[in-house]
Amino acid sequence: MSMAIFHFFSLTLVQEQGRPTFLYTVSSGLSIVPLAGIADYCATKAAIHSLSISLAVQLKEKNVHVVEIIPP
Repeated sequence: MSMAIFHFFSLTLVQEQGRPTFLYTVSSGLSIVPLAGIADYCATKAAIHSLSISLAVQLKEKNVHVVEIIPP
């Protein structure tokens, strides 16, 4: 988590150089269609999915691209 915080603080330096920033998150297909036996895993992946959507909207104008990887 500390690495992610460091990268967010250094985001200002990257923006001044005009380069785009990419943020990758890994979710799961179970975030969209959950299974009953592994509800805690599905809920965690759904939270990551929701966070990815929110960050993509919030950081769109700052030249930050949020890419969510959803393996089956």
